[in-house]
Amino acid sequence: MSRTIALIADIHANDTALEATLQEIASRGIGRGLVVGDVIMRGEQPQESVNRLIDLGWPCVVGNTDRKVLRSIGTNATPKQLAKVGSRWWTRERLDAEAIAWLEALPKTVRCEFDGHRIAVVHGSPGDSRIDLGPDAPEHELLDFARELEADCVVSAHTHAAGAHEVGDVLFVNPGSVGETGDLRDRRPRWAWLESASGRLVAHLETLDQPLARPRIKKSHV
Repeated sequence: MSRTIALIADIHANDTALEATLQEIASRGIGRGLVVGDVIMRGEQPQESVNRLIDLGWPCVVGNTDRKVLRSIGTNATPKQLAKVGSRWWTRERLDAEAIAWLEALPKTVRCEFDGHRIAVVHGSPGDSRIDLGPDAPEHELLDFARELEADCVVSAHTHAAGAHEVGDVLFVNPGSVGETGDLRDRRPRWAWLESASGRLVAHLETLDQPLARPRIKKSHV
């Protein structure tokens, strides 16, 4: 079994950044990975992003923007909503049946074993994908989440803020965002990887050299 595993998240329909990130991961000789949700919405390449992940075959959890698009299916949208590039309605019109079926099948949680370590992947908290599991969260809540997930390592995303910290004997990792950034001065995609070394997990946070991440659109109506 490989002793390294890649982590990518928050692609937001930016297939250009996704492709470059995956090329970098492959160049490191890492062939196994996990996808931490928010595959689509707000970017211009939803179908391409889903196709690439389908072909890749890495386990993936559903994110809050993925669910927003799925909830819009079957609803009526105004011409203005359909014309807004990156909106949930614009996005759904550009997904084929296979992409929609793949998104609908994504679980909220993925659990896997990695070199004897129990890893749990959630976009946010187990109950709410919008909740931050970063270092500012109360330690007792983080440990409760880890116990609920029966995990030695909890991987989450959503905030686009890369980081890794330990609480007790549990490692919490956020790989950052591949496709979107709120920092216009630094538009480089982020990703991370885990290494099993001497019986423990070590998280490595990485940044691509290319400014391929899109500026984040913060308007709630999309």
